Amino acid sequence: MCYYIYGALYGDVDKDEYQIIKDKYEYKIHCGTKHSVKTSVQEVSDSYRVTDWCCDCDSDLGKKRF
Repeated sequence: MCYYIYGALYGDVDKDEYQIIKDKYEYKIHCGTKHSVKTSVQEVSDSYRVTDWCCDCDSDLGKKRF
């Protein structure tokens, strides 16, 4: 079973600070609401997926550590 990680930055985020975060990390970080993320998951949309990978099982966020 594969893992798919969805997420968003909630609330009013300063656009300059958002751009710094977006440029700093390999993960896609979008501004949105809980409803936006929930809808993206239900529609199997990539809009709020955190990575572009096939699945997130091997990502630092998705791999299971013991």
